[in-house]
Amino acid sequence: MSIINLDKPASEITFEIGKPYTREQIHQVLGGDKSSYLPQRHKKIVCGCFNLERNPQAPEIILIENKTKVIEKAQLLLSQNEAIPVFVKRLSSNWVYQGYYHVQNYSQNQEEIAQMQAFSFRDNIIAVLHLQKTS
Repeated sequence: MSIINLDKPASEITFEIGKPYTREQIHQVLGGDKSSYLPQRHKKIVCGCFNLERNPQAPEIILIENKTKVIEKAQLLLSQNEAIPVFVKRLSSNWVYQGYYHVQNYSQNQEEIAQMQAFSFRDNIIAVLHLQKTS
């Protein structure tokens, strides 16, 4: 059973808030890679796909790992200055659409990073990305 009709042109496909989609469906509509949490297409972040195991406060708070590619994608999103569609992983292949979010703040505050590392049980956080819902 298909959740969205992929026979339509991408410009005519809309995601419904609260509905689950697969990464393949998201990819077919928006493009970008299927494994990154900030899929990129033509030097543009096309959406956010956040796993609650890695980002327990998603979609409002996203933890940026100390990995070059991850940092570059977070900074690219910050520079875009536009909202992106956001999905949160609920089951192994279900990514639930949350709506459009924009970057509210990109923090490298060491106290905040230490708190987020303790909360998420991760020790490789270099920044915290705060997102705000726009629709």
